[in-house]
Amino acid sequence: QVPSPGAHARRARARHPSRCWRDAMYRSRRPRGRLTSACAVLLPAVCGHLRAHCGVGVPLAAGPPSAAAVLRPGLAAGRQCCSSALRRGARPRGSGGEGPWASERHIAAEFGERWPGLLAALKRPKRYAAWVNPFTHFGDDGSLVDLLADCGFQRPTGTAGAAHLWVPQSGAGDGGVAYVERPRPHLQPLPKPPTCPSSGLKAYYPLDFASALPVLALLACLPPGARIFDACSAPGGKCLLLAGMLLARMSTRGRARDSAPGGERLTAMEWDKFRLSRLRQNLQLYLPEHVLTRVHALGGDASRPPMELRREFPFDGILVDAPCTSERERLLRDTARRSKAAGAETAAEAMPGGGGSSGADEDPPFVWDRRRSEDCAKRQVALLRSAMDMCAPHGSVVYSTCALSDIENDAVVEEALKGAPHRWHVHRGNIFSSQEGWSFDARALAAEADLTIEETRYGSRVLPDRGGWGPMYWSVLRGPAA
Repeated sequence: QVPSPGAHARRARARHPSRCWRDAMYRSRRPRGRLTSACAVLLPAVCGHLRAHCGVGVPLAAGPPSAAAVLRPGLAAGRQCCSSALRRGARPRGSGGEGPWASERHIAAEFGERWPGLLAALKRPKRYAAWVNPFTHFGDDGSLVDLLADCGFQRPTGTAGAAHLWVPQSGAGDGGVAYVERPRPHLQPLPKPPTCPSSGLKAYYPLDFASALPVLALLACLPPGARIFDACSAPGGKCLLLAGMLLARMSTRGRARDSAPGGERLTAMEWDKFRLSRLRQNLQLYLPEHVLTRVHALGGDASRPPMELRREFPFDGILVDAPCTSERERLLRDTARRSKAAGAETAAEAMPGGGGSSGADEDPPFVWDRRRSEDCAKRQVALLRSAMDMCAPHGSVVYSTCALSDIENDAVVEEALKGAPHRWHVHRGNIFSSQEGWSFDARALAAEADLTIEETRYGSRVLPDRGGWGPMYWSVLRGPAA
């Protein structure tokens, strides 16, 4: 018996599941029934691939007459199937390679018995501090102070307070509510920042307090009149903190220095065009015009400095807040998507012919891909080595990430130091002192913001299972003449 052409096509798709995507895209070019044709090809192929390689059975709707009939049962079954496969660590049978769900064992082994508590803390809502804009006169009557105090915030008396940072009161989370009691992570801990009526600038910028620690460490290493470079600047929170400390004094000393060749200067760079536009927008929203003359936001790759950046060489201090896997950010985004999907499905169930619940309200699985982390580490090493080349001999480079694994933290610093052109070294110790009288005392900062700073081989880190802040890693590298 000669098999039909349709049987040949089905066998080919079974042998090569990826072909179904190309077939679906071809069929979806028809002017009518795009969604129906795409789903009719994709869903059976994907579910069949999962059944064959992961041992997961997926019920399929037979003969869907419309796109809605295909989407409702198919997507619900697909979500349940993928979630169950990821939760029990399934991977393709007979494959020696490891998938992203199997790679989680590596990071779990890295933290040992601490991992279950750390994973639970990663899924909780983030804590936020507030950088209060020193360039505005908003709240001179005490209204801004009252607003922050009503939200459960206070200004520390030490280094963090001098950097215009406000933190939640000890024992309270965001907005005066206990941290573990905040039910929805997508809610902002503070109201929308008000605008100063006289200057037109925003009053404060919410940020994770742990993300401010690398900036405070860099500020302690800078000489007077320093030239600073923020290598991966978007969305701009760390850049605003640098500008607030270095350039806010221009408002008190007058604007006669604005056109002077010397003095502090801040250069920020971002390679992604969308993030660069967001960076420039935040600078416009928070910095006055006479300060923007000393802040240059450039587009480009800091690992391969363009000519426009080479004209600014050398820098006294460089911050490399490198792109990383950002496990907590991805987890919280997945949680927000699932909450939104649960609301949409609830509305769909109320419609005639609605399907059952898909389990969208369950916690999202933690998926950590070792290969992705290693790819990020390669780019991070290139960024850090480029920063060392751009830095003055007496200068300092602070490297930071919000990644969990040592692959993107200490291992990157170790690899960058191997290829350093000069005798660069890691600056160890809790206290830094600069010629401006600035100090960085890790123990004092930990007491001010109710967090724990842990020492690693080449730097320090803050993890969310001890205080709710982070994750954040940073390492301070000094030049041979520093």
